[in-house]
Amino acid sequence: MRVAFYYGSLREPNDQTNPYGNLLADALARHGVEVEYVLDHSEAWLRANADRFDVMHWHWPSHEYNDPSSGPETERRMQQFTDELRLARSLGWRVVWTAHNLYPHDRTHNDVHVAFRRAFVEIATAIISHCDRAADAVRREFGLAAPMFVIPHGNFIDVLPPSVSRGEERAAHGIPDDAFVYGFIGNLLPYKGLEELIDAFKAVDPGDAWLLISGGTNPREYGESIVAQAAGHPRIIVRCYDYAPGEAFVRVLQASEVIVLPFRASTTSGSLVQALSWPRPCIVPAMGCLPTQMDADAGILYPPDEPEALERALREARSLDLPAAREAAWRSAVRADWDGVARRTIEAYRA
Repeated sequence: MRVAFYYGSLREPNDQTNPYGNLLADALARHGVEVEYVLDHSEAWLRANADRFDVMHWHWPSHEYNDPSSGPETERRMQQFTDELRLARSLGWRVVWTAHNLYPHDRTHNDVHVAFRRAFVEIATAIISHCDRAADAVRREFGLAAPMFVIPHGNFIDVLPPSVSRGEERAAHGIPDDAFVYGFIGNLLPYKGLEELIDAFKAVDPGDAWLLISGGTNPREYGESIVAQAAGHPRIIVRCYDYAPGEAFVRVLQASEVIVLPFRASTTSGSLVQALSWPRPCIVPAMGCLPTQMDADAGILYPPDEPEALERALREARSLDLPAAREAAWRSAVRADWDGVARRTIEAYRA
């Protein structure tokens, strides 16, 4: 079986901050699937390569048509892309979509995204979601003609090498060895809830806690606003990058007792997978697939719609049995093994 793998870019050999695509491709290869990262989906390319491939596997299809600056251009590109997908089906391609989220994080031109996804689920031969709740959301939002496969997000165990020790990273910032450190890793984006995290930390901080925030920021102005919000607090450290290197996450993971990911909206989280794979206990809202990614005793799941729930979770974290929570985090990560993910993905390819 040969798969055209549409992951939004060509394979990056050292892509450690979001290695999902590479890990899936490698696992599929171990099970005999030939995976080729592809960017082209023009009519000419599809016709020329219809005999070379059996499946096209899409992950982030909005990248192919979305133009945040222009609604009409987004609409035009979407219609062309949809026509290409229909052509692929007519030429015998199987078309698989992993619905990592319901909508793009950039929610401009939302009517176009809705129209595309409704068309896509009719065109696709299989849809992959990472949990039952996400699968139900896809069905509810867009309807469903294709078979649905629930396949968990694989773990990131041993992807990021430990480049510094806990003590070295703490010493670099003047953090006492006995301080309690909350960490955040991942892209700094509005839906991640960073404003709420900083406010909650300030509200509950007893004077001996630290908050480390590290990640890529695009647009840059949003990262600058987070830096400004944290400015003046002596124990909040924000590090922004155009594209965060893996070491940026390693440093936070090494220094932190718990990782806090206070999403305003989320279906599945690679940042949560990375933290559990380290392993670190996590504080996350009980939304989307997050409760299925993390065992209940691997940290704290809090109700996202309750006022001050995040503050209560930050306070509760100080009472966690950290060794036991780390063991539970490790168990959460280990069970999402890539060979199992690959076997189920091949079933979706054959649907």
